[in-house]
Amino acid sequence: MKVPEVSVLMTVFNGERYIHETIDSVLRQTLSDFEFIIIDDGSNDRTREIIQGFRDSRIVYQYQSNAGVAAASNAGLALVKSGYVARIDADDVCLPERLRLQYDFLTQNPDHVFCGSRPEIMDQDGNYIFTPHLPEKDEEIRPVLERENCFVHASAFFRTDAARKIGGYPEAIKFYFNDYVFLYQLSKIGKVYNFQQPLVRYRLVPFSISLKIRDQRYRSILKNIVHKGTAEQSEIDYLTRFQNDHNLNKKDKVFNYYILLAKLYRIEANSWGLSLFYLRKAFLVKPLAISYLASAILQIINPVPIVKFVRKRFY
Repeated sequence: MKVPEVSVLMTVFNGERYIHETIDSVLRQTLSDFEFIIIDDGSNDRTREIIQGFRDSRIVYQYQSNAGVAAASNAGLALVKSGYVARIDADDVCLPERLRLQYDFLTQNPDHVFCGSRPEIMDQDGNYIFTPHLPEKDEEIRPVLERENCFVHASAFFRTDAARKIGGYPEAIKFYFNDYVFLYQLSKIGKVYNFQQPLVRYRLVPFSISLKIRDQRYRSILKNIVHKGTAEQSEIDYLTRFQNDHNLNKKDKVFNYYILLAKLYRIEANSWGLSLFYLRKAFLVKPLAISYLASAILQIINPVPIVKFVRKRFY
């Protein structure tokens, strides 16, 4: 059997709302010689039905009981036949030239193990908001990567042997920064790169947004885990207790989502109308959250350069 040039890997859990658009964006790539591995991590909605509705021989579908995103990712890695893996998340979109550009880059740069790209950020309805800056070259990325994740996992494209060399995704680390741990470990064995041309569209949805946690012990443990690639049981226990104590309910997540959009539309897209629109929606969800609303308003009405400076230095 012929080995495909690229293996696209996606995991999904209850992704019925967006998965058709995501799959379609992969199947329309200008580089067509790929296998598309989809690991369904125990979905109980229409996800299976939608996936199986595609009649494309490149799709390799596997269902498993829910085990978490890291375990699902490793199940997918075990099926990979090619020398390169492209990741995509089940609510995001690949732009048409994505696979071709990333495949060409890694084949022409054997000292690199990974390349990602800047994303086009969109809201849950697919409306474009802005394109964030990300460092480009290896020497620019490394100092930033020491303190924060400057890769978009949905744009990740890496060598299969490198991923297997580091043991795949760390399954014991069942937290939102699991992909940061994986990509940081990849950076230890080769150079990394970010395309400045956006190659994916990244969707902000209420229930996938991670708040920036300022608890110093939490951040110290996170950094330690990222650097080691593993976690002690005591570290996992602390992070688990912290997240359980600060777990947000559905209303809080929707409120935070609207606040985030209000800030982004004003600060990044310079749209007063949409900013005020989402600020109003946030108020309607939680009208008594006065301090949070006041903080958002202060950021929205301040001059954009000042807000960006403060966010870059202190957030």
